[in-house]
Amino acid sequence: SHLVYAYRDKKDGTWKVSLCSRTTTVDRAREDLAALNALREKPLKAYQLMRRANLPNEEACQSLLLKMRDEGLVKFDIHKGQWIIR
Repeated sequence: SHLVYAYRDKKDGTWKVSLCSRTTTVDRAREDLAALNALREKPLKAYQLMRRANLPNEEACQSLLLKMRDEGLVKFDIHKGQWIIR
């Protein structure tokens, strides 16, 4: 099984994938899956997500969140200071 990162093409609405995405096998996607599961429950602040996803430090958490944001999977609510799954 794979965790596939895709994005919706704004022109035609179809889903697309890229060789540069974080698509990987499920056994290699533990951090991503933990972060997605934690965010699905409710919006979280970065340090809360770090604890829920068992990430080793803030740098690893921020790096993962920024990559997921770039893939269109999460967004950051600047007014609330929380990450939200899309």
